[in-house]
Amino acid sequence: MSDKYNFIAPAIVKIIVVPINNCPTTNFLRYLNLLKSNVNEVRLLDITPNADLQHFNPASSPNGRIFIEFTTNTIDQESVFLHDFEPFRRSFIVLGIGSYSEELNVQPHLESIKLKFPTTIVANSIIFDTPSEQITELNKLNSDVFYHDGTNNQLTALETIFCDVCGNFLNALDTFALSFANITLRSPVSITNSHVLTKAISKAQKRISLGGSTSFKFNSNTTSPTSSTATITASAGTMEKSKTHLRHLGRHRKLMGNFYLLSGKYNDALQSFIEGMTALKKCDDSLWLASALEGMAVSIILLQFIGSAYVLPSQILYPILQISKRMSMLLDPTSPRKSSLDSQNLSPRNSMQVTNGFTLSSTPDLNSIALPELLHVIMSRALYYYDLSTNDFENMVPDIVYIESILRNIKLMIGFHLSNNEVTPVNLERIIRGVKLETKGEVLDKSNILVEIDKIFQLQLVDLPIFDQCRIYSVLASMYCDLGMMRKRAFILRTLLVGLLPELEKQSTVTSQVESIKEIIDYLFVIYGINVEPEISAEDASLQSNWPFLQIQFLKLCMKIGENLNDQAFLLKLYTLLLTRYLHNLPEDDQIKLKEKIYKLHSDIPYWDPFLLRKVKFVTSKREEFIEQVPVIESVDSFYDPYQKVNTESNDRILIKDDLNYIKITLQNPFAFEIEINDLTIETEGEVKVETVKSLIKSITNRPAIKSKGIPVKSKSAGSQVTVGQPGVNFSSNNSSPTSSALTVPPNSTEQFLVGFKPLQVGQLTIIGLKISIGSCKSQFFPIIDKEIHSHSIKIAQHDPKLTNTLDKVIENLQLAAVESRATTKKLTLNVISHQPTLSLTNTSVTNGWLMLLDGEKFEFSIKLTNHSQVMINYLSFSFWDSNIEPLNNKLNSVGVNNTLDAAELYELEWALVKFKPFRIINKEEIVDKIINPGDDIEIDYEITARMGMDLSKIILDYAHKSDTPNKQKSIHIPLNISVMSAIEVVGCDILPMSVSFSESTMEDLSNYCIFIIDLKNSWNEKLNIHLRYNDQFNIDDSIEPGKTRRFLIPMNRYPLQDFKPIPSLRNRQFIKNYNLTQEAEAQLQKLFWLRQDILEKLSGTWNNGNRQGIIDLRPLRLTNKNSRNFISENISFSHTIYQDDTPVVKTGTQYCLSTDEFYTLHTTITNNSSREITGVIRHIPLPKTGKPFLSIEKKILFNGILQNKISKIPPGETLALQLSFVIIERGDYEWGTILEVLSPEVSNIIGHEPTCITAI
Repeated sequence: MSDKYNFIAPAIVKIIVVPINNCPTTNFLRYLNLLKSNVNEVRLLDITPNADLQHFNPASSPNGRIFIEFTTNTIDQESVFLHDFEPFRRSFIVLGIGSYSEELNVQPHLESIKLKFPTTIVANSIIFDTPSEQITELNKLNSDVFYHDGTNNQLTALETIFCDVCGNFLNALDTFALSFANITLRSPVSITNSHVLTKAISKAQKRISLGGSTSFKFNSNTTSPTSSTATITASAGTMEKSKTHLRHLGRHRKLMGNFYLLSGKYNDALQSFIEGMTALKKCDDSLWLASALEGMAVSIILLQFIGSAYVLPSQILYPILQISKRMSMLLDPTSPRKSSLDSQNLSPRNSMQVTNGFTLSSTPDLNSIALPELLHVIMSRALYYYDLSTNDFENMVPDIVYIESILRNIKLMIGFHLSNNEVTPVNLERIIRGVKLETKGEVLDKSNILVEIDKIFQLQLVDLPIFDQCRIYSVLASMYCDLGMMRKRAFILRTLLVGLLPELEKQSTVTSQVESIKEIIDYLFVIYGINVEPEISAEDASLQSNWPFLQIQFLKLCMKIGENLNDQAFLLKLYTLLLTRYLHNLPEDDQIKLKEKIYKLHSDIPYWDPFLLRKVKFVTSKREEFIEQVPVIESVDSFYDPYQKVNTESNDRILIKDDLNYIKITLQNPFAFEIEINDLTIETEGEVKVETVKSLIKSITNRPAIKSKGIPVKSKSAGSQVTVGQPGVNFSSNNSSPTSSALTVPPNSTEQFLVGFKPLQVGQLTIIGLKISIGSCKSQFFPIIDKEIHSHSIKIAQHDPKLTNTLDKVIENLQLAAVESRATTKKLTLNVISHQPTLSLTNTSVTNGWLMLLDGEKFEFSIKLTNHSQVMINYLSFSFWDSNIEPLNNKLNSVGVNNTLDAAELYELEWALVKFKPFRIINKEEIVDKIINPGDDIEIDYEITARMGMDLSKIILDYAHKSDTPNKQKSIHIPLNISVMSAIEVVGCDILPMSVSFSESTMEDLSNYCIFIIDLKNSWNEKLNIHLRYNDQFNIDDSIEPGKTRRFLIPMNRYPLQDFKPIPSLRNRQFIKNYNLTQEAEAQLQKLFWLRQDILEKLSGTWNNGNRQGIIDLRPLRLTNKNSRNFISENISFSHTIYQDDTPVVKTGTQYCLSTDEFYTLHTTITNNSSREITGVIRHIPLPKTGKPFLSIEKKILFNGILQNKISKIPPGETLALQLSFVIIERGDYEWGTILEVLSPEVSNIIGHEPTCITAI
């Protein structure tokens, strides 16, 4: 009922509610809400009758109602001049409400509010929170003072109170109405110097077509109306009265009609308006006549609403309404009045046709017209008379009266339009109450409504007060919204924005209407949808707004308004709203300018992003990489081997009171500018508190040294180890401006920080977020954001407006960080136990923690540790870390992404991580069961083996006091900085078959051996002695000069031929087949791997130079397909021996020296080393090396047999001996080769590696 443009606004009684008896604001708002939610109207039937009242006795109209509107606004002084013309603008009742107290005397408060509100006619008060047992007695003391217990349980009592209040109002109104009996009523324009729309309306009249807008025209043939039902009887004396007397009479009757409307006596109001119109029409008083017509329309709809019968005198109203013939045909008297659908379906009647004795020449019966059409006719004529009044300077319509009349008429038309012109009790009540209807109308065309709205734009609204302008434009926008015309709605709002700023630039206007301006802006926030809260509501965040550009333009206009007002608080709130809700629609330059403006104002406001803290993770004192290099092996000993250490995750969640710990936090910066963190504190809940060590806060995000300007940098944390005592950032509590020492988060990125803290109590520690101060923003709490909540039901339609202060609400939302419905939050829970033992390093044999070693060098050193606590240490374990681990892990972890490494290369990486042990504890047996009592020392001897790439190494000692009570395993890190230089390097290698030149060797069967060739280089600047050892069978001791390379030959056992197994994994990783390799290539890769493994297992090397000693890293050895063939034993081998008379001939060097013309026998032995029997053909191929080349071999050597023989089956592991006799008849050098062609199980040719060399003399 608070709608100023409700059609029944002339029938609503305004009640000013004020606090009395020092009523607190919370109580006052509670009482006011109780009144507004339970009292909207009072029936006259419930009011005590008063026969002494001359005009407003409620008993005469029991069905009437008094509509009530509660307001806390003071009297509008700008509309006082209209109170006599339109009494409904006056606040007739002032109601003081307050809380009950024993010593309360209400009468002085009543006198005070009467003096403060002199224009009211009733001053009553309601005292709430009165004891229930005293209410009855207290209500009898004073008829102007009422008592209530202030609860919803006594709503009947509250209704009774307002029946009495309305009774007092009727009594006072009766007296107030009688005071106008002898007063000459003047038009409001002649009383004050109000600005009017004379020129605008006169020009508009020339443009408005009466037929197009109202469907009426003048009828010059209309005779003067007479009616037997009229209460005023025409007499000869009345016709002789002057126009002045008629004007006085008509205006008083019209005024009484307004009073009757307010009092709920709608029949009397209708009669008074009709009587007043009759007189006003005769004296051509267009202004008052138009107001009377409007009052009559309100009376008719209210009579229809309460279901009271009424009769309209058609003969009297017809000349006033000036119904044209065209409208007469539409207003068929036979159509039912309650529905306009049926009346429109009837076709116009012939002029000669008679229906119920009525023809077009007679007066139409207004009582038969449907209510929507009837009210449309009356209001159209009222607006016409308002337009006509502009010809009379002293009786012209005030601007606000004319505009509000049009707007109320439009609201009524829209109501009927949406109700489909169905005048049902439900639809009618919705129109009366101002409740929006959902259905669309089909009878009244939108064009008629738009014609009425266009009348507003033809007026000079810029001359109205600014608040009235905004209110008019806003209601027009809501009307277009009701009609579903969103583009026109947007146009209206833009028009309002354009016209608003010039008015505000006038300093006089600004200083007098600051609060009104802010009220307008907040109202428009609702209209624009700026009041939605995406920062705390997932539902609001899911709304699909098509107006971000318009919303931003409006906010920029508000910024100009704030600058004109010089209101810094208002501007700061606007800047905050823009950065919070419209970040993604703001260009980078605008974001930076907003930040600079906020910093320039130097005022505490909350930070603009409530989702600043995206992740919080507890960081243990050791890195995860320390454990990845160690296979998990269970151990029952109190002493753990460094490479058999088990990591327990549960232990990492236990903290020790007063010990330093770290959390890793992730902060986001969605803005285009850098944010500076001035202060940071960990927030907890529960009894366990923490102390934030601010000096150790530091960034751990790896970034390039130089960043491209204007390009957002997004990066991930590389993870950084906690180093106790490493300097961080020193925060200054009084430093609000960004400094070089502050932590920063780059634009459009996330940044990770390490935050140190100490728990101060024992128990469960729950970290709920951080309290952070950013830039010039005030320090505020930020919860730990887990993930965003999405509303699956995305709504495009606008939500119901939220009547809240948008700017204050966004500040409140950011301050409270109430993001539970927008995002899920997390808490970090840790357990804090009492003090544990403390072990510290007191001495080390390594000077300053620096070592310079050669590659492979072994160096021994010792450390001394002391237990400085009062707790015994009965558990001690060790692990190690060096700088090679991270690159190796990165290569292994990248295999799944880009699989460029084969299985052999992966094995090498895994061996370097798992098998190679750079540290060894020398005195392990001495300390394995040692208990370190308080104050005791322990000395540990280590041996380190250097390798290339080892820049930094760390010894990690985990210790604890194991007992039945909760305990925590602590750790201490001992860093070693190492410089590793090259010593002995493997340059290359090769493999050759064992030659007959080794016949003088003690090896009986040279075919089982090969020659391994290795090239070693001394990269150090001093001579190094080397020692090579092969499988306890062969040793080499030699030296290599600085910078020189030496080659060494090592006889090795040939590798037995077999099927090679797949290449294993030292980390039990899942096998991933490389489909880029063929089956043959994969088999070759496996063969090379196992051959190399055999060499590395049997071959070792060391070096020394007297002062230093170390091992030779042979793992760079690489075999090829070519040299690997010489390393593998053959499946089938054969050998040759020459006999003479059953006596073997002794070789001379590497060859046989034979005589010509002598008989010799060649003994050939074939050995099957395979797993299957073989058969085939052996071919002897003797070739001359010197002599006559044109002679064939048969003319040089005589054979007793054939050179090609088929051999029988040779079982696995068996040998076959063959003999061939020959005589050499020509001197010279010969080479006797042999080829064995295997026919089964597979066809292949085997060629003897060492041909038999013969010299014939």
